[in-house]
Amino acid sequence: MYEIQLILTRLFEISGLATFSIAQAAGFFLIVCAVFLFEMYVVGWKKSSLFVVLTLEKTTRVDFFIWLTHLFGLFTILSFLFSLGVCYFLAGQIQKSFNFELVHFIESGSIQFLIIYLISDLKEYWKHFIFHKWILLWEIHAFHHSAQRFNMLTAYRFHYLQTAIGSFFDVIPFVLLGAPIQTYFAVKILGLVHGLLVHSNWEHDWGVIGKYVLVSPAAHRIHHSEKKQHFNKNFGGTFIFWDRLFGTYHSAEPVHVLGIPDNKFNKKGLLHDLFLPVFRIAKRLMGRAVS
Repeated sequence: MYEIQLILTRLFEISGLATFSIAQAAGFFLIVCAVFLFEMYVVGWKKSSLFVVLTLEKTTRVDFFIWLTHLFGLFTILSFLFSLGVCYFLAGQIQKSFNFELVHFIESGSIQFLIIYLISDLKEYWKHFIFHKWILLWEIHAFHHSAQRFNMLTAYRFHYLQTAIGSFFDVIPFVLLGAPIQTYFAVKILGLVHGLLVHSNWEHDWGVIGKYVLVSPAAHRIHHSEKKQHFNKNFGGTFIFWDRLFGTYHSAEPVHVLGIPDNKFNKKGLLHDLFLPVFRIAKRLMGRAVS
């Protein structure tokens, strides 16, 4: 009995539920509300994400539900269940086994933060790139790209299995750099605000900054475009210069249709959309086994 209780306690810790905080959830809710209001001020009520969310189209319902699971601390436990806990357990073991704490060689706190942000964002670029290039991972990531209308909650629209698998990539900055958890929390907040803006209906290219420094809403729309010439472009999380450096940059231009070709999502309900990537992966793996 004691062993079972110990296992359940460990699973609870790995799932992330043990760290859920109402105060933190309220803080993230207020951040989202503030960015919603900013977007509404810039683009007007009829184009705002709040207006889009209130229409509750099928594609928007998915975004809204996924956001709610984030807000109430359920996203991690669902990611944990979809991956049967394996990904989180292995990522945790990697972090325990390797810890170089290189950032402690840098005395300046501001330079520490900048380096952590840059390396975290470079990690995001390559994680994003791999989820596009490896067909089995693309089946999962297609869930995010299946959004047919942008609203800022589309920033949360990631399959639970993608987050679980992505934990292997996410552990890299912690393993290499170390640093206080507050630093990564600050990076997360800045990344959240930027992620909300690039999935907003503020279709601005941000001028020179959007061309050479930051991913703009217009640049990220290219990434979500259904046009073939826009596929596999603008992978950057926060910084667009990764795309320029690695040859995946596409200049901003009007995008009229969002989504993926032959889109099977947003038609048969949320459960169908969540399990569709799983079935597609199983089908591909079974096909390989037969051949």
